[in-house]
Amino acid sequence: MEHCGFYLYNSDMIDYKQVAIKTAHYTYCDPGWHWENPLTEKNSYLLWIVVKGKGRMETRRGAEEIRGGNCYIMPLREEIKTMHFPPDCLEVPWAVFTYNDSKGRVIEWSPEIAKELPSFYRRLKDISFPQRLLSQAINLHISGRAEDANFWLSATLGAIAEQDKDPKLSGLELERFERIGELCHRIRANPAGDWRVEKLAREFHYSTDHFSRVFRKVKGIAPGDFIINCRMESARELLTMSSMPIGQIAELLGYNDIYHFSKQFKDKTGISPSHYRES
Repeated sequence: MEHCGFYLYNSDMIDYKQVAIKTAHYTYCDPGWHWENPLTEKNSYLLWIVVKGKGRMETRRGAEEIRGGNCYIMPLREEIKTMHFPPDCLEVPWAVFTYNDSKGRVIEWSPEIAKELPSFYRRLKDISFPQRLLSQAINLHISGRAEDANFWLSATLGAIAEQDKDPKLSGLELERFERIGELCHRIRANPAGDWRVEKLAREFHYSTDHFSRVFRKVKGIAPGDFIINCRMESARELLTMSSMPIGQIAELLGYNDIYHFSKQFKDKTGISPSHYRES
């Protein structure tokens, strides 16, 4: 698979930026863990998605709390110190990367470039999707598939940029957004689960129609379609990355009927599971 560029999806940024991973990993921080920016990587950036845990970060902006759901894109040229508070140890997928031009040359930091870079911090309303994208980038980087890893990091940054554009919410709207986001995380983590819409509505103490309206308002898609999309996303991964029979994949994703699975897959992708695997 060839990718001609790894462009960020953020239309507010200049269009020639590409990303290249230097190192990446998924870290379960031990009790004695702490972090300080090396200050030697003047043109590199560090992406953190905090999955869980609690800690403290000191920057030129002051001190701030770290907790699950926080996301940082740190210039490694800045002095940043971080610690956490066991037993609430941090769990952090991360990547050190550069922005490169169309010829693969690292773009050097400048005040002009800095104005077009993503903001340092945001709290992700839906952590599961960017986390999954970044985990894929990390796995591919560790496997030595640099081009594919860069592609998935670009997708991660794009997903983060889309959340940066979301309106700021408060009160009941914020509570709904966070609850729906947590539900979506659970669905993506276990797409084969019993996710009947009427059952989810009861969990929220809503009628089925009201739950569907709230879900669509938050996610821009009906809950039933979201559930199917999550199953199809997992199906594409399994078809690509495994040699399991299609019937076994269908069963793993909660389908009792392989023909129903194949029909939904073709409806969403335009081709059958067997043709997708061969392509």
